[in-house]
Amino acid sequence: MGLYRGDEYCGFSPSDNTEVIGDNLWPILKGIILTNIENDQHIIIEGGYILYLKDFDINYSEEIISVFLGFSTNYIQENFEERIVKYRNAVERRSWPEERSMQELIEEHKEFKAQCLQAGVRYFEIESDYDKEILKVYDYIEAEKQKRS
Repeated sequence: MGLYRGDEYCGFSPSDNTEVIGDNLWPILKGIILTNIENDQHIIIEGGYILYLKDFDINYSEEIISVFLGFSTNYIQENFEERIVKYRNAVERRSWPEERSMQELIEEHKEFKAQCLQAGVRYFEIESDYDKEILKVYDYIEAEKQKRS
């Protein structure tokens, strides 16, 4: 949003699909990631449009712990209103209503999972209990950090 607000001609709008946003953001994100690695800094980058991680040479890619997270169909069906739509503004203060239907969100997550599996990146899927299952992600990150130490 900051890039779009700073330059409305940046090549994408917030309503574009993740591929369009990703294609336009990748050169900037790659530069940010490279700079952080070179300066031994840590950064978390969130967004489904960063499946380009294979674009790094081995010296950089070994420094990256990538984690991709999605929801199962079951989770979305059981939690759409109470845990997904209700908390979608926990970080961003959007005033517009949720535009995606439950079925659209299910399809997005299925497609994202397929893209992650095709790209060979580590994918975690929340099946039923977010609070318990997210601990697997934290454990994975800690194990990866230990391997790199």
